[in-house]
Amino acid sequence: MAHEQNVLVSDVVASGAGLAFVAYPEVVTRLPVPQLWAFLFFLMLFLLGIDSQFVGMENMLAALFDAYPKWRRHKPWVTAALCGSLCVSGLLFCTRAGIYWIELMGYYGSGWCLVMAALVECLVLSWVYGVDQVLAGIHEMIGYRPTCNGWYWLILWKYITPVLLTAIVIFNLVQFSPLDYDGYVFPPWAQALGWLIAVLPVAVIPVVGLYNYWQSYKVFKGSKMERLRWLTHPDPATWRVVRPPATNQQGEEASEDLLMGQTKTNH
Repeated sequence: MAHEQNVLVSDVVASGAGLAFVAYPEVVTRLPVPQLWAFLFFLMLFLLGIDSQFVGMENMLAALFDAYPKWRRHKPWVTAALCGSLCVSGLLFCTRAGIYWIELMGYYGSGWCLVMAALVECLVLSWVYGVDQVLAGIHEMIGYRPTCNGWYWLILWKYITPVLLTAIVIFNLVQFSPLDYDGYVFPPWAQALGWLIAVLPVAVIPVVGLYNYWQSYKVFKGSKMERLRWLTHPDPATWRVVRPPATNQQGEEASEDLLMGQTKTNH
């Protein structure tokens, strides 16, 4: 296409929705038996979309059912309501300005904010909750300690991954430029809306943290640091760390002991 138009490849294709819905379909029409390749191409897009929907729906439903356990008995209706609301909200992207809304949400909603959320999650799990407790939980679930006796994951989760994620966030913010699509620069109100879309997922973390800290005054008496420690550690009444055994035989005994402990707790 670039050769026929006598332009650079960067002038023909660009990342984003235009690459999948404009450039690739035009390339498909230039292949032998274009009907077959067009069918396979859009079938691939359909399967990718369905796969992403499965993951997204399961995450949202799991969060809803964890927050409202009584809704589990009405799972089909909750699922239908969630799918219906998402379908209605998605009609915005089917309008004549839909491509601009897609670019706006894709540019601001899938950038540094997701990396920031992943960074906070990594820091909380490795430095607050503790890598040992994470590995102990994995050992409880799969029956053995992860490879390299856990030291590989300790170095990765506590040092390498946070540094890389921090660098990605910094580079994203330093190299940020106002959104434009096909030469059209989005107006200031659209850029502000995009920043709101980007900030909201990250703002939930400190807001919920402060809310829980404020609520802790009702159920916990102690200093500010004691209250913070109480909020960031699992409840010993419902969770205790299972140290990995030295041998398989001891591991079986530890698993049986854990099972007995959980049974006693349930009773």
